[in-house]
Amino acid sequence: MTMTEHPAEPDAPGPPARRRFPGLAHQIKHARRFVERALAHSPEAATATLLTSELATNAITHSASGTSGGKFEVTVHTAPGWTRVEVRDLGSPEHPRAQHRDPYDTAEHGRGLDLVDALAAKWGTEHRRGGLGRTVWYELVWEEADEAAPPADPLAEAPGEHPEDPLDDLPGGAGGDAGSTPGTGPAPGTEPEAARRTA
Repeated sequence: MTMTEHPAEPDAPGPPARRRFPGLAHQIKHARRFVERALAHSPEAATATLLTSELATNAITHSASGTSGGKFEVTVHTAPGWTRVEVRDLGSPEHPRAQHRDPYDTAEHGRGLDLVDALAAKWGTEHRRGGLGRTVWYELVWEEADEAAPPADPLAEAPGEHPEDPLDDLPGGAGGDAGSTPGTGPAPGTEPEAARRTA
C-alpha cells in the first residue's frame, strides 16, 4: 500500500458517480450500497464497500460532517481494472492517519484507516480549496479479466425502494421518470391484444 497526496488517474476513466449523505450513522449503510452498485462489475466491490464504510464512519465521527446539518459526499471513479473512491467531509483539526495498532488491540475506534492502509493499493488525503473540509480517498486495482459484465444501470433503484437515500447527483441523471422502466412495453410495430380487438 502506498499513501500519497496526489492520486494519478488511469487513461480514459469513466464519468464519476457522486452522492451526498446526511452526516448520520444510519446513512453509512446507504453509502455502502451506493458504492456496491457503482462497482457491481468489480471483483473488489466487497473490499470497496468495507473501506467506504470505514471512511464514512470517520467522516461523521471525527469531522464537522457529524454535527447538526452536516453532510459527507462519496464519489466513485472507475476505469477498467481500477477504481478510486473519495469520501469528502467538512473537516476537523485532526489529520487522518493510520494507527498501525497491535492486531490484538480490541479498541472500538481508530482501526478504520489501518484497514484502508492494509487493503488499498493507494490512499491519501486532500484538503479542499478554501480550507473547508477534506477528501480521504483510496484506490483498488484488479485484473480486467476478472471483471463481470456490468449491468445496464448499476445505480438504478426502484422508486421508493430506499426512501431515506438522498438524491443521486450523477452525470446525465440517474434514470428515467419515476415509475417508468426503460425497455418495457410492446415491441415496435405491435399492439396489445385488447387494443387490436377494439380498433
